[in-house]
Amino acid sequence: MFADAGRHENEEKQSILHLSGIFKSYGQKEPFLEVLKGIDLLIPRGQTIALVGPSGSGKSTLLHITGLLEKPTKGAVIIDSQDAYALSDAARTALRRRAIGFIFQLHRLLPEFSALENIIIPQRIAGLGLSESLNRARQLLSMLGLSERANHRPAELSGGEQQRISIARALSNVPYLLLADEPTGNLDHKTALGVFETILEIVRQSGLSAFIATHDLDLAQRMDRRILLTEGRLEES
Repeated sequence: MFADAGRHENEEKQSILHLSGIFKSYGQKEPFLEVLKGIDLLIPRGQTIALVGPSGSGKSTLLHITGLLEKPTKGAVIIDSQDAYALSDAARTALRRRAIGFIFQLHRLLPEFSALENIIIPQRIAGLGLSESLNRARQLLSMLGLSERANHRPAELSGGEQQRISIARALSNVPYLLLADEPTGNLDHKTALGVFETILEIVRQSGLSAFIATHDLDLAQRMDRRILLTEGRLEES
């Protein structure tokens, strides 16, 4: 028993993310709509985890809570040993900017700005200087094979190129936890495979942890672990 307790404590110390007793319900009065019913999860540094489950199972809700975009009804989100929802709003925002990169299903690029500018903006918001932000953005574009598209606006890019720009934007502040909500859901299978492989390659090269929701079981098989969310609870898949 003591050995198990010690091992669990060590795993917590080695984890970049610890979800503890996460509940989420909606509604002003009973009966409440219970979406998450006591989620516990440890994500070690450098591990990639696929989150799978049927439509409406709460995958997006869980990712939004993990990404500090939505508060749980109950429970703790511990990122890099900090209980995020015990922090002030300002401190939680600072933690999110520093620690988390988020890739959405829809790229959400700012249409009036170029690809390069879309990658620079989050860095400037985080307080990085213009020169350093520019260099980082150019490095990411080069890494993604999009250097020649730097000055193109989103409407001038293909769907796959737009999503690659959103990957670069998510990585621009050098996070150590990457979250993605169906990042290839709007792409054809060939393009989706290319984008997904790009995400995994960058994650593994950078030593990031990644928690990615996907409905594509073939893509999920390429990750280190697969976790099924069903009826508000997690189980290894």
